[in-house]
Amino acid sequence: MDFKEILETWENRPRKKPEQPDTRGLQERWLSSHAVTDKDALRENAANGSGISRKELERLPVDAELDLHGYTTVEAEYMLEAFFSKAERNGWKKVSIIHGKGNHSKDGSVLARFVRVWLESCPSAGRRMTPPAKDGGSGTIIVFIKRKS
Repeated sequence: MDFKEILETWENRPRKKPEQPDTRGLQERWLSSHAVTDKDALRENAANGSGISRKELERLPVDAELDLHGYTTVEAEYMLEAFFSKAERNGWKKVSIIHGKGNHSKDGSVLARFVRVWLESCPSAGRRMTPPAKDGGSGTIIVFIKRKS
């Protein structure tokens, strides 16, 4: 057998596909086995007051929504207070506040700015996010309700 035949035999041999190791959760398993605590996750869970991760929060359905279109900031403040009181009583985890984009206002959405400032002082308002365009985009804000300790 000459070298050419050996090479052809080698190249034409049946080959097994190498097995891919299961890497899902590899980092979590390593961290756990080495007694390492994910401080970022702990801080995030404590900050949102829910004890569940950010991704789990985002997957939760919206429990209720409040539409503030057409209201003044004074009316909106009253409605926000009542809405968050109800959210706490009912044990809601995720709510949507529709404030509008301010398309008919030369300075943009007055209510959007007001709602964001109001939420900063609301003790039960946790993490906030802007939903995708199909769910309201910049005219809506999603708020996660903090649990009372």
